[in-house]
Amino acid sequence: MHAPALRQWLTQWGADPSYRPEPPQRTSVDLVGVLYGVAEDGDFYDVLVLDVGLLFSRITTLEAVRGATSTAPIRERVQKLLEHSPRELLEREGNWVLETDRITGTAFSTKKDKWQVELAVTWTDEHGVTQQGGVHVKADPPCTPPREAEEILRSLVGSRVTVA
Repeated sequence: MHAPALRQWLTQWGADPSYRPEPPQRTSVDLVGVLYGVAEDGDFYDVLVLDVGLLFSRITTLEAVRGATSTAPIRERVQKLLEHSPRELLEREGNWVLETDRITGTAFSTKKDKWQVELAVTWTDEHGVTQQGGVHVKADPPCTPPREAEEILRSLVGSRVTVA
């Protein structure tokens, strides 16, 4: 299921669209890696891969394509991202998190310097019923190189990564 469609559906059922979940009740989270310049459902993101999940931080289309000739803009963007806590990032409009325990499997594929991953996810709806869906993430250059992206995802979800 795509995030915007899920948000719209939840709003129709009375959910507050400005609601942002509280970060996990821990004193800290560990950074596993960064996936930069990815797209999900037509929006562009840099993703902090944390030990508790994937924190999607929305970027503009211009930011996503900058860096085609030099990696300096990407390094600057990622550095600015890392200067903020996950809590601060979640408070920004358009940012969201996918908790690791919701990811039941991943299918990772590459084609030259592009990659994509289908994340199989589960969640419990307001009636206590377990639902299943998917989050499709793709990356075209300039983005995290495929091998690095695969290693980062494997460190997060281990054997739940399958490579096509």
